[in-house]
Amino acid sequence: MSYFDRMHQTQFRITPEGLKAINKKLRIRSVIVSSMAVVGGILLVEFGGNVPKNQGLVGFAPYFLVVLVLGFTLYRTWSKQAKLFSLYLLRVEDDQLIREMGDMPVRSMRLDDITNIVKRKNGDLIVNGVSAADKIWIPAQLERINEVEEFLQRTVPFAPSSRTFDLGIMPVLLASVGMIAVMGTFFVSTNKAVVSLTGLLLLSVLGYSFYSAWKNEFLSKNVKRLKWVMLPLIFSILYTFYLKLFL
Repeated sequence: MSYFDRMHQTQFRITPEGLKAINKKLRIRSVIVSSMAVVGGILLVEFGGNVPKNQGLVGFAPYFLVVLVLGFTLYRTWSKQAKLFSLYLLRVEDDQLIREMGDMPVRSMRLDDITNIVKRKNGDLIVNGVSAADKIWIPAQLERINEVEEFLQRTVPFAPSSRTFDLGIMPVLLASVGMIAVMGTFFVSTNKAVVSLTGLLLLSVLGYSFYSAWKNEFLSKNVKRLKWVMLPLIFSILYTFYLKLFL
């Protein structure tokens, strides 16, 4: 049996070492993002509302509840993503590339319909089809990834990545620190111009994050449902925005 025929009857999973590396990144990201949520909630409790200080923890209880729910839900989101990675399966059969990943919709693409393949700097492959929605993600941690790359290059030459960086730990950390700084400025400042600028920036970022997560085809339905927990934070910012500008 030739190499080409053998590849047409093959399936690949993420290696155990690859799963450990992916899960480590997911845990770090969950800690970073959950910490940002907790800091944002603390700022909201301290500066964002009209809670009388003499009520003690009783007056702050609803705000603490929002913080706890938000942090836990974010952690659960990354946990569910980690489970999906463990169920990742790439199959090559009957001249088709097929990707299965837990409860996510099965994605398939005929080899003849592949228009280009992008290799990111972290080694991941993005196989693009005829339409913009036709995409199959192949992680760098896949077993025998060299064989997969060689096979795909025989089908379509790789295109250079248009991304300047991939979403690793450092970009997530910097973005989280930036968001915390903006959030802190929003809740602490009494200057209406600063409040307007930082408030609109927060609402824009959170709104876009909610929308992009909902439209992201690489997220399962269960993970997408967890994104609704962002709405209490958005409404809290809207409420504080109103208090600082109009009262």
